[in-house]
Amino acid sequence: MRDPCGSWHSANRTSQTGGVPWHQDRVVALKTRCETPGYGRWVGQGDFWHAEPPLALLEKMIFARVYLDDSNAANGAMEFALGSHKQGRVAAGDAARIAADSEIEIENARRGDVLFLKGLTLHRSGRAAKAAQRRIVRIDFAVREELDEGLEWALPQN
Repeated sequence: MRDPCGSWHSANRTSQTGGVPWHQDRVVALKTRCETPGYGRWVGQGDFWHAEPPLALLEKMIFARVYLDDSNAANGAMEFALGSHKQGRVAAGDAARIAADSEIEIENARRGDVLFLKGLTLHRSGRAAKAAQRRIVRIDFAVREELDEGLEWALPQN
């Protein structure tokens, strides 16, 4: 069996937080910057780097959203364009059009729920209509061996 690994981040959306337009999350967290063919858009983030990897890696990734609070339309829930991951990389200027042609699902989740999605799924969030937190922890999963030689995932792998 191939060895899975992952990275994570958290988010806290409130009524003071604006909405986020349709987009894909297309970066991975890496320990160091190592110029490698197919990896680009490097951005330093404290002790690690984000880079956009080759499409072949992105297509194999999934992410889990662990809900720390209830999530619904009133507090700016995420919306997902179902099946949009099949489009591969989507340019920012095309994201809204592709989402409009997709079935949309609004996350109605309870604290403690976990949602799994393909990593390239188009998603967005609206502005919260009421003062309430919408905290999540997102965990990105990939196969450790899929990373090109010379690159290492940012988080401990054991």
